[in-house]
Amino acid sequence: MARELDVTQEEMRQALREALHLVEDTDPNTFTVVELAKLLDISEWTARKHVRDAIEAGTMERVPLRRRRSDGRLFTVPGVRLVMKDD
Repeated sequence: MARELDVTQEEMRQALREALHLVEDTDPNTFTVVELAKLLDISEWTARKHVRDAIEAGTMERVPLRRRRSDGRLFTVPGVRLVMKDD
């Protein structure tokens, strides 16, 4: 006997893409060092130093990020995430 699901085919496809890491990261609190340097208009070296200090202070953490190449394929790059502290 077939079991009915309360999800659409598109919702199922999206859930599978996410489970298989076939989607880009969209968390606004994650960055690569290059992205952070461009955002803050500083050199990559300076951004790397600040990221290292922030990781040691516990305000950032290292995470793998999914990004899309120009040919449309996804790949993983090292990145950082801002750690949000509850008040």
